[in-house]
Amino acid sequence: MDSKPFTSPGDSLSRADDELDNIALLQDAVPQLESLFNISHCIGHGTFSSVYLARTKHTTTINGRRHFAIKHIIPTSHPSRVFMELRCLKLIG
Repeated sequence: MDSKPFTSPGDSLSRADDELDNIALLQDAVPQLESLFNISHCIGHGTFSSVYLARTKHTTTINGRRHFAIKHIIPTSHPSRVFMELRCLKLIG
């Protein structure tokens, strides 16, 4: 028996529209992103953040890389939790 829920073609279009809306919200929140990156799609999300795959718009690389994960932290949690997340991200580079 298949455990996947039934989805109609309209469901996937709705999710694609939602993802485009979320990318637009990210670009509104950080306008500089649009001039630097093409944001492709969401590659993960959690309680208070989403991670998007992005590629540099220009042929130059940043530290030899063209693809990046951009984490959009939505401040819906206690500020100390957001601070800890930012501190961990800074530690890992």
